[in-house]
This record gives sequence, structure tokens and C-alpha cells, in this order.
Amino acid sequence: MTDLHYPIGKFEWSGSNTDADRREYIEQTAEALGELRAGYTRRRNSSSVNPARLT
Repeated sequence: MTDLHYPIGKFEWSGSNTDADRREYIEQTAEALGELRAGYTRRRNSSSVNPARLT
């Protein structure tokens, strides 16, 4: 299957799954969440944003 827009069937992981890989995935996820939080904070602190729209 080359078109992954609508995958069908049970998910099967075909990549590696070592402890080091899992630690790396967790670190990447934590980094992405930190970047999202920082972006949200910058946006919220921006003077051009109407705080009423953020709730």
C-alpha cells in the first residue's frame, strides 16, 4: 500500500523497538510538546491577540 491517507487493518510496527529507540521517541515527544507550549505562550503573550478568542 503506497497511499497512506486511509490505512485499513490492524497496525503492525515494522521498525526497531529497543530501549534506546523508546527513550529517543519519548525525548522527541517531550521536545515537541515543549515547543508547542512555548508557541502557545508566545501567542498568548502577544499584544495582537484577543484573549477572549483563546478561551
